[in-house]
Amino acid sequence: MTDISGIFSISSSTKHQWISLCGHLEVVIGNYFLSQAGNPGAYWYAIYYDSSVDGYNECVEITDKNLIGYVYCDDRVAFVLNSFLERFINDTVDYNIHYVGVESLDEECIECRSVVVKLFCNTCG
Repeated sequence: MTDISGIFSISSSTKHQWISLCGHLEVVIGNYFLSQAGNPGAYWYAIYYDSSVDGYNECVEITDKNLIGYVYCDDRVAFVLNSFLERFINDTVDYNIHYVGVESLDEECIECRSVVVKLFCNTCG
């Protein structure tokens, strides 16, 4: 189990980006889709990736096999499958993201050991 207690104190980045993370991944890099990006009611965006699609003419399908992780709405934290972690880090190197690699998105593999946890505030609306 990976302890994620420390991520709750990470503040969002103040570094200005010329393009949103969603735009960067979907348009500049390609082969990504961030579900719920831009939705003011969503705190976590699902990250989908498919290397087999032509990023200019096809869309990444929203399926379990393409789901590689989740990123918080202000880009401060991302949970990404270990098998895609290096690629995701390389594709998002210019963004101040705290990466947490996980073995599975279906099984329990993270825990919060801290008794008192400061929850993320609504920074995305």
